[in-house]
Amino acid sequence: MTGEELVFGTVSRLDPVKNQRMMLKAFSLFCAQHGNCRLLMVGDGPDRTMLEDYARNLGIEDKTVFTGFQSNPVDYLDAMDIFLLSSHTEGTSMTLLEAMSLGKPCIVTQVGGNPELVQGEINGLLVPTNDPAAMSAAMVRLADDTAFKNQLGEHANTMFHRKFSATKMAGRYAGCYRHVTSR
Repeated sequence: MTGEELVFGTVSRLDPVKNQRMMLKAFSLFCAQHGNCRLLMVGDGPDRTMLEDYARNLGIEDKTVFTGFQSNPVDYLDAMDIFLLSSHTEGTSMTLLEAMSLGKPCIVTQVGGNPELVQGEINGLLVPTNDPAAMSAAMVRLADDTAFKNQLGEHANTMFHRKFSATKMAGRYAGCYRHVTSR
């Protein structure tokens, strides 16, 4: 990693199902190896106070920014070098799609719809849920291999535009409607 600060982040409700406690633990493990980093926690919810206390207990409160609710978090997403999603369960994450649209490499738990959006080693990295060591190892890998990190981000952006852009989705819906109405 160069002298620049590496910014990890997430945008989500601060809620037990999102498992940000595991993300904070993974970030603390990462910080033990790489000091020049920051974690943006964009969102609010019932776990906010507990997560702020946990960050303090882990000794990473000075590297962790809790922004609270943001109605338009795109500027925060844009500031992130690597997007993290640590959920126990997940459908199709809109914030994951937004991160991909911005060309952000993503590290996500291998649950729900995440593996449909993130193809491991191609446009992001998949880690087991509730495994902070695995998430931290993925973070270290991307921090230490800028070319690979950038390649994942480029592929994330390409996949988003090929499969999930508004134009592509509208075309798919139109195809479904044509199919249904032609019966």
